Amino acid sequence: MAICSTLKMGVTSLILAAALPLCAASKGTLVIGHCTTMTGSDAYVAPGAVPALEDEVAKINAAGGINGWMLKIIAYDSQGLPAEAVAITHRMIDQDKVIAIVGPSNSGSGIPMARIADASHVPIIATTATNVNVTVDESGKVHPYMFRVCFIDSYQGTALADYCYNKLGKRKAAFITDVASPYTVALHQFFKDRFTKLGGQVVVDEGYNRGDQEFRAQLSKVKASKADVLVACADNYKDPGLMAKQGKALGLKIQMVGGDGWMVEDILPYASKELDGAFFTTIASVDDPAFAKFNAAYKQAHPGKEANIWGYLGLDCMKIIENGIKQVTANGGAWSQEKFRDVIENAKDLPVFTAPKFNFEKATHNPYNKPVLMIQIKDGKFKPMESWAPKS
Repeated sequence: MAICSTLKMGVTSLILAAALPLCAASKGTLVIGHCTTMTGSDAYVAPGAVPALEDEVAKINAAGGINGWMLKIIAYDSQGLPAEAVAITHRMIDQDKVIAIVGPSNSGSGIPMARIADASHVPIIATTATNVNVTVDESGKVHPYMFRVCFIDSYQGTALADYCYNKLGKRKAAFITDVASPYTVALHQFFKDRFTKLGGQVVVDEGYNRGDQEFRAQLSKVKASKADVLVACADNYKDPGLMAKQGKALGLKIQMVGGDGWMVEDILPYASKELDGAFFTTIASVDDPAFAKFNAAYKQAHPGKEANIWGYLGLDCMKIIENGIKQVTANGGAWSQEKFRDVIENAKDLPVFTAPKFNFEKATHNPYNKPVLMIQIKDGKFKPMESWAPKS
């Protein structure tokens, strides 16, 4: 398939090869692609992800590669747009000859990319694309070459609803949801299903389109409804921030909650005062003491940049890919995309960056038993609270 003419090579192509010549013993170079977001409203993804993967590749190459194979990583900017993600996926596979792709971070891009992965036999491992149909089709059949390292919307939405009902004691929910995003629509539905099953009520169910700046009409309905929890299903941090600011101006006092789309450091200077006390679900936190040493070294190595969860999960993906390369090329084994895929799928208790043991569910290619971390915005900071699993 021809690459679309709108691909912005000046912005969307950044080759991050480790600056090391191949030694005489090298068997060649294996290329890994990275579909990320460098520009647009989700540009906060790449600064913590691209350098993290570059550093990992440089470290591997400096140690002689993997079984004599050197690595190269090529990152492209999808701008968070599905059409761009599809175009650069074709480019990485057809022109760059990648063996695997890390990313994307959004479900809207991951869903069409899965079909390309299957057709080309190139594994793609999504970082934070949480919609169920990223790794399985509408009939529930798994995409053989599509994987992810994050939990899915059903688990996240269910856990958040369970937390609101059983931990926070909430009984009347109001929704304001981005209706154009597969991620937010799914999060909304799974929260709603679990909350009502537990005995809660949905008293307001309002939508909006990404980019909207005005939420007062929806918030006025929330205030009149006497809801005790507002579920802001958003995949851009500015949306719940605007809701909180405008709600405060209306005199609305309510518990706000959301999903991992809130997990952006920029939300703190933007609206931490108005969102004080709000909760959201996420996969990992930059404030976890386990990551402190890495964060400090990252900041020192990349002035002006901060480590983030997209980098953490990108490194999870890389550890899975590295293990696949190691297993396939052991004892001089010939390269095989099919064997590579099988090794990825069957990884057993594999140590990755965010967890000591990682496994995929074969039927879904979702991580097995990935915990949901509850984060509270408190006193201008992200405060990790507790891991939470839906009660039976």
